[in-house]
Amino acid sequence: NEVLTPELKAELERFTSALGRIAGRLDPGDPLSDRSGSDTRSAADLLDTLSLDPLARALVERQLRDDYAADADALSLLFVAALEAVTADQPDAGVEAFRIEGGNDGLTRGLARRLARAVDHGAPVERIERRGRRVVAVVGGERVGGDALVLAAPLPALRAITFAPALPDRLAEAIRQVGYGSVVKTMVQYRTRFWTPLGWSGDAVAGPELPGSTWEATAGQDGRPGILMSYVSGSRAARIGAHDPSDIAAATTAAIDALSPDSLKLALRGRSRAVRWSTDPYAGGAYAAFAPGQVTRYWRALRRPVGRIVLAGEHTDAYTGYMEGAIRSGLRAAQRIAAVHHATRDLRYT
Repeated sequence: NEVLTPELKAELERFTSALGRIAGRLDPGDPLSDRSGSDTRSAADLLDTLSLDPLARALVERQLRDDYAADADALSLLFVAALEAVTADQPDAGVEAFRIEGGNDGLTRGLARRLARAVDHGAPVERIERRGRRVVAVVGGERVGGDALVLAAPLPALRAITFAPALPDRLAEAIRQVGYGSVVKTMVQYRTRFWTPLGWSGDAVAGPELPGSTWEATAGQDGRPGILMSYVSGSRAARIGAHDPSDIAAATTAAIDALSPDSLKLALRGRSRAVRWSTDPYAGGAYAAFAPGQVTRYWRALRRPVGRIVLAGEHTDAYTGYMEGAIRSGLRAAQRIAAVHHATRDLRYT
């Protein structure tokens, strides 16, 4: 709080207001309504125009990096403004306010239970064929056919699949080119929440001693134990993510220890674990982060069905980067397939 002086808050507000003015001109559901050329600029370009105080700029860049998993110069200004527009009417905590009791993976586990034997783990799709009113996927050498197919995998994972006939040029280009952010998360468990007696929230900003931001992942939960989450994003994550996860976890816990060694002696640290998505062949990154020029070029291509193939996933929704967007896209895909099933006609873009 001592850092956030009135002068610094005023500088931060200058950026918020400038971004809000751009977002206010947009149709939240269709960023291509923008006529200001924001997609040709990066978020860093806006910061250059504002000439913010160096500390204010560093804090804004950190926030952008944490929110979008990419550095400011790699983010389309229109992309950032579009997400600002679509979340403007959310509660104070926005779409990050909600969690699933027992862990967010309960959502996918619940879906898998309902699908029962229809889920085949460890069987990557090798080839997808469009044959008239049928779609065939080749999985582990076995051919599986259906009336429609939903592609819900992240775009980097689709690069390993052969499509016959080939996908439309613009969509194929989007699969190859759309940017994805880099994130490394390290969860550090403590038997006691050492930060609470100190009056700390558990939030810390990345700096020389701490490579990533931190927050308390167990906020709002009862009990003495707690978990601090370290979150490294953007180019920093790309560098750190090249190391072994056990080394990342060790380095992160040591950095947190250095913040308050006396208190940590009493905290009795438990387990720690680092997760990196960029090295996962079925993820290829954290989530979509459209670079300058990519919203205009790829936004519609990622939302337009190809015959009886429908794309879904956070990268196809206005809530890009959030589970909310993935779920919304899944509902749209189901509605389009249902329409085809009843009308026995090809999918149409709406």
